[in-house]
Amino acid sequence: MLNQKYLGKYDFLLITLDSLCYSTTEKANLPNIEKYDKFRKVYSNATFTLPSHISMFHGVFPDNRESNEPYYNRKLFRIFAPGFNTIRSCGITFTGAVNVVRGFENNNYRTIGIGGVGWFDNRRPTTKIWKTEFFNEFYFQPSFHEVSNNSIETQTKFLKNKLEGEEKKVFAFINISATHAPYQGKNQVFALEKFDKLFPDILEIFKERKNPLFIILVSDHGDVLSSNWKKYQQRHAFYLPNEDGLSIMEVPMLVIDLPEGVK
Repeated sequence: MLNQKYLGKYDFLLITLDSLCYSTTEKANLPNIEKYDKFRKVYSNATFTLPSHISMFHGVFPDNRESNEPYYNRKLFRIFAPGFNTIRSCGITFTGAVNVVRGFENNNYRTIGIGGVGWFDNRRPTTKIWKTEFFNEFYFQPSFHEVSNNSIETQTKFLKNKLEGEEKKVFAFINISATHAPYQGKNQVFALEKFDKLFPDILEIFKERKNPLFIILVSDHGDVLSSNWKKYQQRHAFYLPNEDGLSIMEVPMLVIDLPEGVK
């Protein structure tokens, strides 16, 4: 299980599948992801992208307090903890760091972020924070956005080029926009299945690096756009009927630990 000794040995990869509902993972065919394991149902900390990601970058991931699996229940085990001298049941503690990303940087990791949806557009004053407060390198371009039907391919190729020849250990973050409306022009199941088909291409980047790899696949929040957005005109779970509120708060998460690297 994740512990302090992973630092300096492992590469780390955080992929957020934007707006992905847990129910979508139950409907989709995901052979490449499920080669490793199945998604778990957890609960988001927010109903939209910005606060959810800020929470995760401070070590507060979606979780499920009814789960008996430590990675998926923060009460049992916290994956990352910045700013604390000690914390019980924690994978990695970044003492003195203001957030997880800076914690990796303090431990000689190259940190690189690749945006997807508009909340990661560095041209917006509100979302310049990803580069000023978190990553030494953070990238966004329109071809990463959800309106591009080739966003996953473009993001993957961009990361591959950026990590070419890199010898330092890496903490990489990718926000996959394809699972956000308009869902690659079809639906969320289609977009997720497309990500699954391209997941091996992302892993291949890290296979070439020949390091152990720790992966977190998680959604930031769910979605009602595909069903009742026009009816309710908002997506805050508190104001939605139970079924639609759960579609926002119930999200998938999967932790993959590859001590021998990608095979």
